[in-house]
Amino acid sequence: MKMHLFGRLVRITTQVASYAKRNPFLAVVILLVLGASVRVGYRAYSIDRALSYFLSAGSLETSGRYQEAIALYERTMRTDPEFPGINYSLGRVLLKNGDYQEAIRAIERSRASKDTLFRIQQCLVLAKCYSALGQVPEACAELRRYDPNVASKYAGEASQLYRQLNCGK
Repeated sequence: MKMHLFGRLVRITTQVASYAKRNPFLAVVILLVLGASVRVGYRAYSIDRALSYFLSAGSLETSGRYQEAIALYERTMRTDPEFPGINYSLGRVLLKNGDYQEAIRAIERSRASKDTLFRIQQCLVLAKCYSALGQVPEACAELRRYDPNVASKYAGEASQLYRQLNCGK
């Protein structure tokens, strides 16, 4: 059992190295799951399957195959409902696919969960969804919750949307 688990961990670690270059947030999620797999050996199999689905969904999302990515993110969630970042990731790809109401529901589930990895990004995804639905006050409220000093990678995008929606008025 320990040797089998070790083999899976080595394989997952190799996958982390290849994905980390493209998406550092994904690497963080993978490492958290990897740590959970080590700590909770009896759940290792379901975590390993969930991670495999999650990584495949991320690749599909990156290549613009949103419907397939959504299906795999949902499969990840069915396999391991507490998978770190799953609701945020699902919400993000639903936004890209134009499913704004579903994206809002996924991000709200992410906010309600214990998962704190993507708090800043959640605000931006929700603001984009509300903006696309014409709900400008809600979009502005989300952008006001956003702290660009915490996640500088998204600061330009958030401030551009803030100005575009005239949230300062």
